[in-house]
Amino acid sequence: MNKMVVLALLTVGLVSCNAKKAVVEETKINESTPELLAPMIPLTAELSQGKTVFEAKCNKCHDLPVPSHYTKERWKPILKVMQGAAKISDEERELVYNYVTMNL
Repeated sequence: MNKMVVLALLTVGLVSCNAKKAVVEETKINESTPELLAPMIPLTAELSQGKTVFEAKCNKCHDLPVPSHYTKERWKPILKVMQGAAKISDEERELVYNYVTMNL
């Protein structure tokens, strides 16, 4: 009986992880669309740090999403969900949020 409960919990955990990842993979950037990430305002030191974290951590597991394809409100839960997978701190999450929403 205990084995069945553990197996059920593991299954639920795996399914929920896959569902969360799919949220971010809706819109991707490829080599032909680098201008989509080009900032419209100059990068401050803080925005530059956010860009570095975004490109380094988020790109490890999936293609980078196009920042402008989401609203500021939509970015909050996306980053909260992906924070654990990307192994970033709360401060790094805020840097990424500021970077991806700077032109919205």
